[in-house]
Amino acid sequence: MCDLGDELATTLEIGDNLVVNAKEGNDEGVSFWLIMCTKPLWKVTKAFTNGWGTSFEEGDDVIGGIYYQKWGHSDTSYVLLKDS
Repeated sequence: MCDLGDELATTLEIGDNLVVNAKEGNDEGVSFWLIMCTKPLWKVTKAFTNGWGTSFEEGDDVIGGIYYQKWGHSDTSYVLLKDS
């Protein structure tokens, strides 16, 4: 059975924004990641580890994206950086 997150992932297109819960105690002290899709859902053909240390195995379904970084002192202010 497919969960709602999996089903929604199939609808994402380049430029769409999504929110993902962040792991507690992350380096940036945020409770979620605001992400812009840069590559729609695809299946990994060769295992790899991304620049943030997350490993992906052959056959995993993933979405490519860049994240908005929290900006300033407000909990509601985020900015999209080219290298994020």
